[in-house]
Amino acid sequence: MSTQSLNLIVPMTLQLSATPQQAPNFSVGLVVTTIQALPSNWTTGQRTASYSTVAAITTDFGSETALQNFAAAYFGQTPAPATLKVGLYLTGDANITAAMTAILNYDPGFYGVACEPATTAANVKLVAAWCQANGMRFFFVTQETDCLAPGSPPTNLLAFLSGYTGVTNGVSTPRACGIYTSAASDANACGHAGLMALYMTTQYTQPNGLKTGMFKTLYGVSSSAMTQAQMGVICGPSSNIPGVTTGFNGNVYQTFGTTSMLAFGVASDGKWEDEGCALDWLLANLQTGIFNVMQQVPGKVPLTDVGTQMIIQGMLPTLAQARSNGLCAPGAWNYQGFGNISTGDILADGYYVYGAPVSTLTTAQRAARQAPAITIALVGAGALQYVAPTIIFQR
Repeated sequence: MSTQSLNLIVPMTLQLSATPQQAPNFSVGLVVTTIQALPSNWTTGQRTASYSTVAAITTDFGSETALQNFAAAYFGQTPAPATLKVGLYLTGDANITAAMTAILNYDPGFYGVACEPATTAANVKLVAAWCQANGMRFFFVTQETDCLAPGSPPTNLLAFLSGYTGVTNGVSTPRACGIYTSAASDANACGHAGLMALYMTTQYTQPNGLKTGMFKTLYGVSSSAMTQAQMGVICGPSSNIPGVTTGFNGNVYQTFGTTSMLAFGVASDGKWEDEGCALDWLLANLQTGIFNVMQQVPGKVPLTDVGTQMIIQGMLPTLAQARSNGLCAPGAWNYQGFGNISTGDILADGYYVYGAPVSTLTTAQRAARQAPAITIALVGAGALQYVAPTIIFQR
């Protein structure tokens, strides 16, 4: 008996969805090194390589080097980062800024940046500026005596990158995070390796995965000798020292009670470094979520209110993750209201997303296929680093 194909009645087509984009990897740090030639197992034109052990870096670059010392401090932290990339500043590069651009063009897969120990202050400033312009986070260390006994004006790196008043050509660099260590407490000047490792091991996808810099232990660094007044100048208002209203917005490794630890976890603009990194993560993942909605729809996202809601749906998983990892939390919205929220309203999820009606678009915006304004309210969870209890004693 002959039979006919069901395709005549129910033709089937299998269509595979597009592969979703992934947000940048916020757990990878890169250290910039100056060498005379490529390692023997690198290919011509190669500018970076990924390493997971100190031994692998030693094989390529030799022992007893600044780079090896940096790697030992980086991988020695607890928890230890999984990957460290090495980027090359070659003698043929016009300057270290050109080297960083070449490194990024070759391999954009990193977030944290540091210079190997003994890099000149001039090059540290250039790399900090490059990171600021390219959305990276920069970590640096200084052992300059000017940090403890500042001149007038101060000349140290912390003051320069904080834009401290009076510093020649100083500029506030929010994406830089620096630490002062003494030569006695940080013999290899690798305190910034531990600092970068600390933030590169943040677990953004885990519940309560965000962490402060405050209270953390840095392998290879011991407490630096300084007075409370000197710490106040280096760290600025984050130190909570009475009367301190300005400073270099740096970090130190100090002993509080009997515990040696990092204090206070600030970036060069005085804001919290963990919060700056977390907001970078948030923006990148929201951007990726929106792109994936538009890229994966087989047809199109319509320029209608329904289409706007499709875009918003692509943002919600990241916002839910932000609540889970500790970036945001339920709380009162104290700014100007919009959409369906007013000043003082409690955001039960810690966030609220509002898409303006398509009817608010101009004819030109419609012709350009622009989405209406989408606004997100986010209540930051913050972190506790200072407690001032009161004791009422009854005799």
